[in-house]
Amino acid sequence: MSLTNENVEAFAALMQAMRDAMAGYDVPEGRSGIACAKGTITARLNNINVISAVLAEREPNAKDTYEFTQTLNTLKWLAGDGYVTRDFAGVDLNLQTGALAGADSFAVAIERLMAELGTMLEA
Repeated sequence: MSLTNENVEAFAALMQAMRDAMAGYDVPEGRSGIACAKGTITARLNNINVISAVLAEREPNAKDTYEFTQTLNTLKWLAGDGYVTRDFAGVDLNLQTGALAGADSFAVAIERLMAELGTMLEA
């Protein structure tokens, strides 16, 4: 599969669901990993939304692919960051959207986002 307007919009919806789930969680004192993940997911989502908006009028290009590759690298970094994974231990995100449905933990949600994005970039 390659980048298309449809799969970019679908991935943006998954990222939005992840961001919304994290936004509803109050960050306890001393859990900077959660705040880091919230900000990082928000920044990546903003970039994806910009790309999604312009893909309604043009085909994806190398810069778009690069941006999604960077998003995948960012998700991998979040998944492997000790502070992020430690601070999300025991946090139930209660995700119910598409491929994220039933992914209650941050680790499972990030793995599913990476799988979806990896499939998009395979072409």
